[in-house]
Parts: sequence; structure tokens; C-alpha cells
Amino acid sequence: MADRSERGVALLVVLLAIALLTVVVLEFTYRAQVEYRRAIAWVRVRQARLIADSGVAIAAEMLARGPLLYSLQYAGEEKTADGLGEMWAQRCEGDGPSICPANVGRSCTLDTFDANRLALRIRDENGLYNLNRLVTGSAAERERFAQILARAAIPADTLSGIVDWTARSSRGTSIPLPPSAVGNGSVISYPVRGGPLATFGELAFVPRVRAADLIELRRFATVLAPDEVKVNVNTAPLELLAALHPDLADQTVLSQLHAARCARPFTDAAALRTALGENRKLAYESLLMFRSEHFRVEATGEIDDFYQSVEALLRRPYPAEGQPANRTEWPVTLEYYLPRRGPLIDPAAMGAQSALGEFTGGTTAPGGLL
Repeated sequence: MADRSERGVALLVVLLAIALLTVVVLEFTYRAQVEYRRAIAWVRVRQARLIADSGVAIAAEMLARGPLLYSLQYAGEEKTADGLGEMWAQRCEGDGPSICPANVGRSCTLDTFDANRLALRIRDENGLYNLNRLVTGSAAERERFAQILARAAIPADTLSGIVDWTARSSRGTSIPLPPSAVGNGSVISYPVRGGPLATFGELAFVPRVRAADLIELRRFATVLAPDEVKVNVNTAPLELLAALHPDLADQTVLSQLHAARCARPFTDAAALRTALGENRKLAYESLLMFRSEHFRVEATGEIDDFYQSVEALLRRPYPAEGQPANRTEWPVTLEYYLPRRGPLIDPAAMGAQSALGEFTGGTTAPGGLL
């Protein structure tokens, strides 16, 4: 009987040991699978970020080669203007009153010669209204911005909020956060800018500016240095041009202007007058320019449904007057770089792809753009 009981105890011990080992092995296997999947996800996120980074590099190369591409597009002419008919302006743009007919494909996504996808969009920041123009306190500037808000269907008190935020008289003051954002009955304040805006995103801190309004306002406005006081007539949205001056609010004038700038960007005020059939100086000429230096790039990389994005501001200055212009390539510098999680460009717009060879009219190897 003793032998049987001992054998029974031994069997129970063995079964318990097997059960414990099974639990340990299952736990180890589960943790190994979780860690493996986390590692794969990290790699995919990193790969998607690198794909997005490559979009900024492609945009920089496209802008740097602007003089060459402009010369090829406009029968050997030297680059003296920037317009919506150029290659950089036609990526990832749909139909609309301010869009020019496409000379190349408008699809957002570039063929990366792999299962990955890269969506790229380049927009001219000099074709938008610089909010730092409001720092001057000019009544005329406030009226222009009020017209922009009206056309964007944004409440008029947004103007007073931005003016108060940038007014030098506000320097040194603070604004308390709403109690609902703080909790626990504590009071947290943040300082008012009291000068030119640093970034467009700073508007999120401005009282009386709603998040939904910022999305709509971004179509018309930007934040650049205060001395950037003119708008590129070749790239500005038609609604923005109509808000800048009453003479530009005429639909006939806007239609003529848009048709002419799509055919060939205006190089100076004389070309603009000719296109509009005017012989005398236009009342709004002082508000307009014909060249651009600042370009905002939005790039989204995707691999296996993992999305990462980058927003960057690139600056490509024109050669200084009196200096010989390089007709092949101009320097491009990075002004800011902001990584973003998820897509900046709607994944639904990333369905159709176009090859990098479209940029040159031929086939392009994965190693470079040109």
C-alpha cells in the first residue's frame, strides 16, 4: 500500500510539474510572439518614416532642379517666376477653380519600385497670406484679413484674437487655460506672444481660434517672416486674390487671370497687365509678386498599413541681382522638419500610382530623380 501511495504521489508531482512547465512554455511563447510582433511593428513604422523622409528629399531635388525643368517646359526660357503649371505644383492636386490643367500625373503616390507607397504634395507658402502682416496694426491689413475670414466662413472674432495675440502691447501678459483643461481647481497660464507668430501651429493657443477654423484657414494663410508682405499671384488661391483687393473680386478678371497664369506664369506686372488687357498700373500691383522661395512639403510613407508622415518647409531663394544664375540647379535649405504619426495625405488618395519616370518623361532608376 505504501508503494502504491508513493507512486500516486510521484504521479501527481510529475503531472503538476508538467502543468507548470506547460504554463511556463505557453507564457514564454506568448511573450516571444508579442515581442516579435512589436519588433515587426517598430521596423514597419521606421521604414514608413524613412519612406516619408525620402519624399522630402525628392521634393528638395525637384525644387532645386526648378531652373532646368522650367527651361524645358517653357522653350529654354530662364526661370524668373513660379507658377501652378510647373511640375512641383501638380502632385496630389484634385480638380478645383484654382487648379491648372495637369502636364504630369496628379496622383499622390509615387511608385517606389516595391510594395511600399510614398505620397507627396508640395505647396507654395508665398502664394498664401502671411499672418505676420497683421503685426503692423494697419487698418487696411485687418480689412483684408477680415475679407479672407469671410470667404473661408470663419467667425470674424478670429481676427481680434490673432491681433491681440501678436500685439506688442500684449507682451508680458498671460492667458489662463480653461478650467476644463486643467482640472483639480488649479490655474495654469501661458504667455502671449506679443510679436510675430513663430509657426502656424501656434494659433492653437490663441483664444477665439477654433481647431476647425484652423483647418480651413490653412488653405489661405501661412506664417513667414514679417517682411514677406506680398502674395505670389501665380500660385495664390483665387478666393484669396478676391479677398486682397475689390478689383480682384470680379469673376471675369479672376477667370482671365487664372487662364493666363496656367498657360504661363506672369514674370512681372507688365505681363499681368497685358493678360488683363490693361495699359495703366493696376491698383493692387503692390500686393503681388511673381516669385516664390518658401515651399511646404507633405509626405506620407506607407508599408503594410503602417503610415508615417513628415511636414517640412523648404526654402529655395532666387539668385541675387547682378549674380549669374545657375540654369541647372539652385540651392535648397530646410527651414523646419516636423514628423507626424499617421497619414498627412488621405490614404484614399493614395490608390493610383505614377512612376518617378513621369518627372523626366522616361524611365528612372530607383537611385535618383534625374
